[in-house]
Amino acid sequence: VAVIGGGIAGVSVAHHLLQLNSDLDVVLLEMEGTLAHHTTGRSAALLLENLGTGSMRVLTSASLDHLRNTPDDLVDAPLLVPRPVLHVGTVEQDEAIDRMLVEGIESATTPT
Repeated sequence: VAVIGGGIAGVSVAHHLLQLNSDLDVVLLEMEGTLAHHTTGRSAALLLENLGTGSMRVLTSASLDHLRNTPDDLVDAPLLVPRPVLHVGTVEQDEAIDRMLVEGIESATTPT
């Protein structure tokens, strides 16, 4: 099986194919020298569990364990690294910001 593209989607597909059937011959084709070099590396730069719609939050929460504990044979560096975040808003957005902060505290997550 050939998986084209070494972004997060391609790497995940290759990994899960091998988990389903370790006898498969899977090759991951990427033209860059490193995986997740382009879009994945830029657009997935920050993960906030309490951001987005309810269904997006559920999906993010369900992904956290895998992202925090990615198999060593899949990556050569951690996918998530805790980092500080500053949320800025207007007076009109006070309630929404307070709600987001409470939801973040309740989910006990650190932005990564």
